[in-house]
Amino acid sequence: MKLSLKSLAHTLSPKHLVQTLSPQHLVQALSPQHLVAALFLISIMLPSTLYAQKQTDPVTATITLNKTNVYKYETFFITLTITTTGIQIRPKMDIKNLPDSKNLALISEFENLPVQRKGSGRSMVEIHRYRCRARSITQGVTDIAPTLHLVALQRKRALIGSYWEEHPISIRIKPIRLTTKPIPPPPQDFSGAIGELNFNASIYPTDIAEGDLVTLTTKISGMGYTDNIKHFEAKNSKNLKIYKPKKIENDRDLITYNQIVIPQSTNVTAIPKIGLTYFDSRSGGYKRITQGPFPLTYHTLQAEELQHFRPDEVQTETNEPKQHLEHNQDFWKQLMQKMGHARYEQVTSKTAIKAHLAPSKASLSTFKIPAKAEINIISHHKNWLEIEYNEKRGWIYHNTIE
Repeated sequence: MKLSLKSLAHTLSPKHLVQTLSPQHLVQALSPQHLVAALFLISIMLPSTLYAQKQTDPVTATITLNKTNVYKYETFFITLTITTTGIQIRPKMDIKNLPDSKNLALISEFENLPVQRKGSGRSMVEIHRYRCRARSITQGVTDIAPTLHLVALQRKRALIGSYWEEHPISIRIKPIRLTTKPIPPPPQDFSGAIGELNFNASIYPTDIAEGDLVTLTTKISGMGYTDNIKHFEAKNSKNLKIYKPKKIENDRDLITYNQIVIPQSTNVTAIPKIGLTYFDSRSGGYKRITQGPFPLTYHTLQAEELQHFRPDEVQTETNEPKQHLEHNQDFWKQLMQKMGHARYEQVTSKTAIKAHLAPSKASLSTFKIPAKAEINIISHHKNWLEIEYNEKRGWIYHNTIE
């Protein structure tokens, strides 16, 4: 029996084999050479054809929202779910046709959630989930119907072993509708924060001497919109000097501020209470969380004998005339009058400078201070200032500050 390659392929088509030929007929009809070729083709074509008849949609994808009705600027989750049966997918994928960023902002990358698996072999079902944070920028109705582009990997059998076959897939995901509504008219002390938030505050130290620096630490935690937040810091009052708060930590769900407060009199028995007014997206109304007041206790400042550093080079390291030194004495007098009873006074560095271990240019430089940095003056010795910067102490020359 002579068969061409074309007629062999037709004869060995899965449909023809299943419908017309039994294994006994196949062995009788073919020569040994053709029988080997038949077994090879059957091993490749029959399993994949039967699989295709059994599973016509091996990859599906959907998106879900944890909230379909949100307030403007409220943060919510978008979850992408990809279900595969009998195949695998590459981790890298591409999501197109999302709404314009002016309407919907993705504020985080899609993060992998744990994969769920059930079954085995060609019936293995895998559920891949990816989640990101989003924020609706404009009010109204927005349809979210992205297109997913990915690469599916399917294992194919060969005469010896198997191999992976790649198939690019594009899936148009069923649209989901998001409704965004505006927040109600805000109160006068509204901070601008929107979401599910918490607010905490504390001071340190609480036992001080008159003129000591007190650090007020405030923490805003939770999921929400906190850009350009305001109206939460302590305000200046009589006998209380307060500096603007500085952001020292800005994680995704935690913002921390430090604010320097200096009581100018022992009559200040507490740092006044502070509060945060925000829009609570859970209840749909405005809430205010207050902290404080923060009590203070005072102890008597004990004078400590200062062992001044007086090396020989201090007397000869500058060639300043006597008249200039007298002018420096006026400078110190004015500075001390300005400081009053406070232990510290803040000044600003003119340029980037180095702090020294002792009041001498010949002493070891210990750390650097950038230009325009705020520095606390602790004491002075001749033309040198003992300062504190970033919890480090050192000496700088008097003409390096503004």
